[in-house]
Amino acid sequence: MCLVTRESKEVSELIRFTLIGNEVKVDPLHKLGGRGYYISKDKEVIEEAKKRNLIHKILKVEVSSDFYDELLSLL
Repeated sequence: MCLVTRESKEVSELIRFTLIGNEVKVDPLHKLGGRGYYISKDKEVIEEAKKRNLIHKILKVEVSSDFYDELLSLL
């Protein structure tokens, strides 16, 4: 399920990221440890999450703009 839109989708339609300590890491290969979260492979969803700072608000950790750039590079 997409953390931002709350839509259930196939894993192939989502990008996984994980929270390791207090740092959010993109996990395209689904191999990193930690609690996994997903966001839709959709430019508009990622840009909306960045604009509204949604991942920071949901996970309560600082999220760099590099994180969002990395998500966009996986589209």
